[in-house]
Amino acid sequence: MAPPGDPQLPQHTHADRGYAPATGIHPARVSPSKRPREDTISGSARPRLAPARRKCPPLAPTNAWLFKEPNPLYTRHIIDDPDFFSQMTIKCAQPGCKYNKVIKRVLHGTNNHKIHYQKAHAQLGLTLSAKDDAQRTADEVEASGPPPLFFAPVTKAVDHNVRYRRLVMMLIIKNNLSFSIVDQPEFNDLIAYLSPRTANLSRRVLMSDLQEEFKAGEAKKIVELKEHMDSGGRFALTTDAWSGSNRLDYIAVTVHYKTNQGITMNTTLSIIELTNPSHTGKYLASKLLEVTDRFEITKAVFAVTHDNASTNDTMLDEYQTLVGELYLTLTPGEQCRYCMKFNKAEGDVRCCAHVYNIAVNAGMLRP
Repeated sequence: MAPPGDPQLPQHTHADRGYAPATGIHPARVSPSKRPREDTISGSARPRLAPARRKCPPLAPTNAWLFKEPNPLYTRHIIDDPDFFSQMTIKCAQPGCKYNKVIKRVLHGTNNHKIHYQKAHAQLGLTLSAKDDAQRTADEVEASGPPPLFFAPVTKAVDHNVRYRRLVMMLIIKNNLSFSIVDQPEFNDLIAYLSPRTANLSRRVLMSDLQEEFKAGEAKKIVELKEHMDSGGRFALTTDAWSGSNRLDYIAVTVHYKTNQGITMNTTLSIIELTNPSHTGKYLASKLLEVTDRFEITKAVFAVTHDNASTNDTMLDEYQTLVGELYLTLTPGEQCRYCMKFNKAEGDVRCCAHVYNIAVNAGMLRP
């Protein structure tokens, strides 16, 4: 083995290993040579790679009525060009129609897009404005005759969505359906298919409409009863209590009277839930008085028909007492006018059908 320092061995310096000349004990480390920067001068002969192509972003979901599924008026299509990524192409969804237009992805209005349908597809009945829509609905109402009545007749043209809500409410009430049917996706899909411009309906809105209809009908009935009472008419009531399938107890109160023209009228005044589990005669009398006071006919009631339950006897005794206390608060003129106040001796009427039913059942039980 050759000794160190032999001139036949290769000699290496710090510079050969990438170090600067040693100063002191430790050599100084320097960075190796860097790769030269890419030439960015335009027109250079050095080859350059093509820029990466950007991908067109997808269309964002929308609730606009133009594109609402499952029966959209227009279909949306992206434009696969980086210079037009902020725009899209809309095409008419009607079969055979070649209408298309480039618009911005962000809609600022829809009336301009109604014009095509109003001109090219007038048979679909898409109007240009809410005013035109209301006028068209009024024309349809006039052509088809008066709408079905619930409590009060419709005396003026109504908005399309208002009339739709009324018709749905009539459908549910007449067929004893659940109000939650309007929250079902299948129901909303059906309405959207038949009429895309019809707004979705919730059961809360429907219940609010029903309460307004009920209040309007009740106010109208109060006026009718007051007119009959002021003309000298009197009223007979019928009560009946039962337990529902939902384990709640109710009592219904109906009113019967004959007009000056000899027409017999009857109306259900109210169906009250009996929240007190003890159905005493005093409690039932307070509920009966609550109904007659609300319709302002307490001083004109002369008879009450009921079944043979013993609590009904106590109810009429208590009701007679309450009517007597009200009679003392009237003026002398009113006392003379309503002198035929309720008294149990003359106004207690037993239900004949109930009596016959008891008699027949008792006879059938005999051997």
